[in-house]
Amino acid sequence: MTTKFCTTTNLPCGFTTSAMHIGFKRKRLDFAVVKSETLCNIALMVTKNKFKGAPLLASLDHAQNGKAQAIAVNAGNANAGNGLQGIKDAKEMAYLVAKKIEIFNTDVIVASTGIIGKPMPMKVFRKQITDLPPLNTNFTQTEQAILTTDTKTKSISVTVCGAVIKGRTLKQMLKTAVDQSFNGISVDGEMSCNDMVVLMANGMNKISVKQIYFEQALRYVCLNLARMIVEDGEGATKVIEATVAGARRAGMAEKLARSLTTSPLIKTAAYGRSPNWGRIAARIGAENGNFSVEKMEIVMNGHCLYKNGKTSKFHTDRLVQSLGGKSVSIIVDLHQGDKTFTAYGCDLTEQYVAINAAYS
Repeated sequence: MTTKFCTTTNLPCGFTTSAMHIGFKRKRLDFAVVKSETLCNIALMVTKNKFKGAPLLASLDHAQNGKAQAIAVNAGNANAGNGLQGIKDAKEMAYLVAKKIEIFNTDVIVASTGIIGKPMPMKVFRKQITDLPPLNTNFTQTEQAILTTDTKTKSISVTVCGAVIKGRTLKQMLKTAVDQSFNGISVDGEMSCNDMVVLMANGMNKISVKQIYFEQALRYVCLNLARMIVEDGEGATKVIEATVAGARRAGMAEKLARSLTTSPLIKTAAYGRSPNWGRIAARIGAENGNFSVEKMEIVMNGHCLYKNGKTSKFHTDRLVQSLGGKSVSIIVDLHQGDKTFTAYGCDLTEQYVAINAAYS
């Protein structure tokens, strides 16, 4: 059964927010706070990168009891690679925010994005945070305050009537949702040292909802936000949706699908509208695993390109025309099992090189 959700731009019941310019960036909004009226059950997932930013380490410490009431986010400085001082700065940020919005400092989750290795301008932060505008329900400025190389904001909200869900259950549901969304995307094959996902549930909307509907809504939100990230990848012009089906093991399906979205050859082919399916076959064949390339089938944008160990007949002009759109669909069916995984990526363009060459 497919559940349809009504998307909104409203903050959930009991949440307020505020944004401002602190000084992490020259002019733009660069700091935001989101607060719940009451203490929340939370689930927190962070990057698997061993070189974690200080805010993640501080937040993991604060989240040990499965509770939080606010999240403070800055853009322009990742606070990563700053040693013990970085952790002290992240915790001081939490303390100063908590003091301003009148909650406990250990109930504040801290997140940062931006340049690695730059010290946090805490002298400026201490002075500016006292001027944080009043909390309100307008999320527009908060969206702007957390941008880095993004060209547009990314937010989505769905209404499922509200639920009081225990922390342990939240963690399991978030892990499942993240594994199928954020952990299945890639812009350039790299792993951020500051990525985190926080799920906060305050239970203030007392209307009950079945857990399964909440879980479906959570997956819907995570998947749509994940797609927004790759749609707005540096210099991206289209999304690559790569599905590997018919695998014996779920891990193999995921490994192969992710390899398709991180291959520079496949990413540049998507940008150039190239129907060169050989790059897909070669990428799959390069991965270790118990599968036969003779049995696999390759389909791109609905056109079968390879089947039964040989090239299939297809209309090249029609395929090239379809590749001029905003998305490229790649399906590889191994015809050996029932496991499937879909990964999402984006094309690789000259603009990506220009943006990242100048990012410092």
